[in-house]
Amino acid sequence: MRLNTLVCTLAFLCLVSLPSCASAQQEQPQFALWQQVHINPDKAAEYEQVRADRNAGMAEANVAFGRKVFAWDGGIYTLEIPLSNMADLDRMRTQEAAMSAGDSTLAREVIHHIDTSIQQRRPELSFTPNTPRVPEAEVGFYRGITFNLKFGTANEASEIFQQIRALYEENNVENEFAVFSKVTGSGPDFSVFFPARDAVDFYTQNPLIFERLGPSLRPLVTQLNSLSHRTDSFNSTRREDLDYQPPN
Repeated sequence: MRLNTLVCTLAFLCLVSLPSCASAQQEQPQFALWQQVHINPDKAAEYEQVRADRNAGMAEANVAFGRKVFAWDGGIYTLEIPLSNMADLDRMRTQEAAMSAGDSTLAREVIHHIDTSIQQRRPELSFTPNTPRVPEAEVGFYRGITFNLKFGTANEASEIFQQIRALYEENNVENEFAVFSKVTGSGPDFSVFFPARDAVDFYTQNPLIFERLGPSLRPLVTQLNSLSHRTDSFNSTRREDLDYQPPN
């Protein structure tokens, strides 16, 4: 039922709310399906086996939709599935229905619950310098911040993100950040990710940015936090070994 709701909502957004949707999709996937898998305590190894078995089953069934996997703090594995349009959800579901059954007993023992949402990357709120300090191929870590906004504050939050982006741009900051907003589903309204090579790299660089931008950046961060009834920060590690790459 939840997936049907996501399909209908995404269709509505492409047809009504996002008139530039079609042209943007020609360049890159416009949306991503996020599956945030919350595992039971001390079950990471077992979940990773479930993930490997699932990947093998998808490859056998020729599922054409890849997954990128990120391990978040708190026993959460987030799967990111690019979507070009709303029809992709139906195609993915049809392909997965043809898979052979896996070990559902083990999966139930390992997985506590799964939060599902459709996310949209917001390039107008994100910042990517001409030459990022860390090339994409070298990124292995993300510092994430999620915002659950108070009712009616999304536009104000977007304006603050735009000001933060402008501040980075004006000061020629070499560190990038990516902003995502929830289209539909469960989870936070906005998510921000700061890439780095690893945790040491991030925690070495971050104080330097605040030292450089602090007098202008801190008030914006304070304003943004005031719009959120819940703000969470976490470390996220890229897990390429758990990715699913569709067969050629």
